Amino acid sequence: MKFGADTRLLDSTISALTHSRMNCARIIVVGGGAAGTAAATRLAQNGFENVTLLEAGGRLGGRCHTIALGEEHVDLGAQWIHGEEGNAVYAMAAPLNLTKDSIVSKASIVNAKFFKPDGSMMDSKISDSLLLYCFKIAEKIHAQEPSSNRSLSLGDVFMKSFNENLLELKDVNICDADINQILEWFHKFENSLEASDSWYDVSFEGYRKYEECNGNLNVAWKTGGYSNVIDLLLQRQPKSKSEIHLNVQFGKEVTKIVQGEHELVLTCADGSVFTADHTIVCVSLGVLKANVPFMFNPPLPGKKLLAINTLAMGVAEKLFIQFPYRWWPDEWPSLQILLDSNIKEELKEMKKEWLEEVFSFFVLDNAPNTLCGWVGGNAARYVSNIPDEEIKNDLLFLLKRYLSKLYQIPNPIRFARSNWYGNTHFRGSYSFVTVQANENNSSSEDLAEPILDAFGRPVIMFAGEATHSHFFSTVHGAIETGWREADRLLSYYSKVQHVNTAIIGGGMAGLGAAVTLEKNNVDYVILEAQNHLGGRIQSINEGSTVMELGAQWLHGTENGLYQWAQEGGLLSDQVGSEGKGLYLRDDKTVVSQTIVDRVSDEVDLILKEMEDFSPFRMKNLSPKTTTTKSVGEYLAAEFKDRLSKLPEDILQTALQLFNWHWRFQIIDNACDSLDSLPIEEWGSYSLNGSQDNIVLKNGYSSLVKLISSALSQDRIKLNTAVKKIRWYGGASSDHVQLSSFNIISSNITDELISKLNLKNCTNCESAHQLQPLSTLYPVSILCENGIQILARHVIVTCSLGFLKKHHHELFSPPLPLLHRNMVNTIGFGAIEKIFLIFEQCWWNQSTEGFQLLWTQVTSHSTEKELGMSWIRDVTGFDVLSREPPILVGWVGGPGAKVMQDLSEEKLAQDCQVLLQKFLHEKVPLPKKVVRSQWISNPFIKGGYSHATRNCQQLGLRPVDLNKVIDFSSVNNTVRHPVILFAGEANSEHDFSTTHGAYHSGIDRASILVEHSKIMSKL
Repeated sequence: MKFGADTRLLDSTISALTHSRMNCARIIVVGGGAAGTAAATRLAQNGFENVTLLEAGGRLGGRCHTIALGEEHVDLGAQWIHGEEGNAVYAMAAPLNLTKDSIVSKASIVNAKFFKPDGSMMDSKISDSLLLYCFKIAEKIHAQEPSSNRSLSLGDVFMKSFNENLLELKDVNICDADINQILEWFHKFENSLEASDSWYDVSFEGYRKYEECNGNLNVAWKTGGYSNVIDLLLQRQPKSKSEIHLNVQFGKEVTKIVQGEHELVLTCADGSVFTADHTIVCVSLGVLKANVPFMFNPPLPGKKLLAINTLAMGVAEKLFIQFPYRWWPDEWPSLQILLDSNIKEELKEMKKEWLEEVFSFFVLDNAPNTLCGWVGGNAARYVSNIPDEEIKNDLLFLLKRYLSKLYQIPNPIRFARSNWYGNTHFRGSYSFVTVQANENNSSSEDLAEPILDAFGRPVIMFAGEATHSHFFSTVHGAIETGWREADRLLSYYSKVQHVNTAIIGGGMAGLGAAVTLEKNNVDYVILEAQNHLGGRIQSINEGSTVMELGAQWLHGTENGLYQWAQEGGLLSDQVGSEGKGLYLRDDKTVVSQTIVDRVSDEVDLILKEMEDFSPFRMKNLSPKTTTTKSVGEYLAAEFKDRLSKLPEDILQTALQLFNWHWRFQIIDNACDSLDSLPIEEWGSYSLNGSQDNIVLKNGYSSLVKLISSALSQDRIKLNTAVKKIRWYGGASSDHVQLSSFNIISSNITDELISKLNLKNCTNCESAHQLQPLSTLYPVSILCENGIQILARHVIVTCSLGFLKKHHHELFSPPLPLLHRNMVNTIGFGAIEKIFLIFEQCWWNQSTEGFQLLWTQVTSHSTEKELGMSWIRDVTGFDVLSREPPILVGWVGGPGAKVMQDLSEEKLAQDCQVLLQKFLHEKVPLPKKVVRSQWISNPFIKGGYSHATRNCQQLGLRPVDLNKVIDFSSVNNTVRHPVILFAGEANSEHDFSTTHGAYHSGIDRASILVEHSKIMSKL
């Protein structure tokens, strides 16, 4: 029954979907700065084709912005590559010989010229000593151990260390005024590094978290400026590489991101709307702060909001003043400005207080005639509203005020400035960790945490320098975060297997489904929690004898499993039997076979009569007059009536035999009590063919092996327990569509296909790619071992016992009410086997078994005293084999549950005592006991199913579990089946059997095959 070489080929539609799963993932990157460009290019390089980058402005680069100033180039934003080792920017630029050492360095700052308001320069010995002292403290505290005081600021720690170690300067003739001036300057310098208003705002822990890359901390670009990094990301450099072409849309300021049930909707300020499966938000922290109250729907989680609100978006602006020639000495890399009370008062009177924050003018690497003034804090926010001409004049005033005694300063010829704070697309320069953030245990990691949808997919992700744990405020940090989020999606899609159908459980229902899908070239995967296929089928060998821990026989010849077994040569000449042999009382007497047969006939007649109450048994006949009695009540009442017709001398024996049949039916129906069974369902079971109890010569597991050999082995995942099934049904779970199953509301015609307008797609390989991923793959499965599956459909074949225990936590959202009611009310009882293996055969050659009758059918006192009450639920022991000598006992009801917890030693002793109680012969202690433990098996939790009166009271039948959970797709024309249940409990007439489970799987899979054919036409 193999299907030939083409079984590995997938249905063409599904193949296209699987092959292009990354293509059909609609990804929108919001913000075209370093992080956004890094994310988009990384995605493009790794096969994501449906990526759109929305940039609010008119260029890529964000806070990397190089402009021409005459023939020179200046960077309005990022200027230096900070470090070499582990720096993503340096790693791209250095091999192409694009970098050089900057003229600005820590050493150059230490040796810089510091100008006083009176036009003099501070003695270099003093300034050098003080600056070295300050830098030494900064390095020392950066290396300090973390503090338990979350309220500590950088200023607190720095000043404490500064004051404690002032004696280090005792050999230098330094006055307090010099100390205060340099300390004030260093405070502003640190503020420029942190983009803070004050170092008392900067968290000490946040300061410690920042990591510097080893190597030169001030690497410059040989030509141009930091905009080179965008060319590197786009692979415009080197020319030998193939440029990455992105779908960039400029002028798209995203104002709203709505997370719907199955897709994201992004609205822009110009009214344009985009839909996506994922978005990477790369806007600045400043933009998030300004827009977060109305940008996201639903609102972001509280932890993320706290991070946005407590992390700071600082301000540091650059002011470029270009002269016709270089009037300062060539060896000067910078000019530093010191303040005193007089100049502060003077600036206040002139209403130019903002100039107090201009602490330095740096010489630029690629603009030799230009000075760059730095300003931060409130002054930077203030100048965002001042005209360029006024700023230029104020800066010229400051330079002349400090240096005109030493140098002739010409009028500037050009001016430029950054305005990151005033630009609504940035609202600041870069981020830092505040004391408030640290006090609230809020961090960049919280900001970086992705928003997951109901399927566990990362749908809204965040990148940008503010989301980096230790490279915040840097371009290399921003780039790393863009790559991080792109890699998150890449990892998600590479780890997540995309299949048409996921089959949960590799028992007979799962195998039936898999055989059907494989035969029809439909992609699938079997997720089996145990280390073997077969579910409740488990054959083990003791010598040459097969012991079936689960299913014992094939029932009937007119079913698919019999066909497999027949064609595979697995059928035995033996006929299985049960309840045969000697019927023994606990007084060690043997009951006459005549009496045994007579009572058996009476019970069989009653059981046969009960079938007539079923309206489903023979649909051309009217059912018998209804009764309110249960199976147990009817059986007991009818037998009582018949009892009066029996000879008086056998009445007690008849009652004892009836008790045996009662226990036998409890086992046969896997229930705790026959009183729980509805009489209307008794006739639902039907035998397929005339032959019952068909034996497989090599055990039932040989049939599992035969069937599974016809499957693609790479589609079978053992030891893969499912932890969560997230599903999309197009509505709340209690209002989702349930059907029997009508795939499509009208016939598929060429005219309909034309109306659906699905064949004119230009951006995808199939029309289905236009759908959101959560409707394309509406099932997301997370396994205990970390495996993730995205599926178009799922066939759930795990046992009803497992569903009873876990359905509330397994499915998200919960199953519809109908299915919850079905799972909760269908019965799933206990049935277990005990195999007693002896050293030698101690029973007669002709003995077929020992069936146990209790003279006191209601008294368990003796057994309870011995801790053996469970033995009352054993019907007897059948002879399985004489060589080796093995008896098999069946136990049901409460006794089956008790038996699970007994040791094998105790079990052997109890069974020896039990048999000895009924037999004259000396019963030896079994040398070995093997028992099934389906109840305690965490993936089975019992034997098999039965209908209950609780179902009946709710107007439900077990077959209702076959209702398909689906939703409308393709312009509301096609019903998309999402969750289908299969298993013996789903079978209307073959419940409790392996062939019932097998055909249930076939039926469910056939629905999906038909659906696949329909979809392939669209």
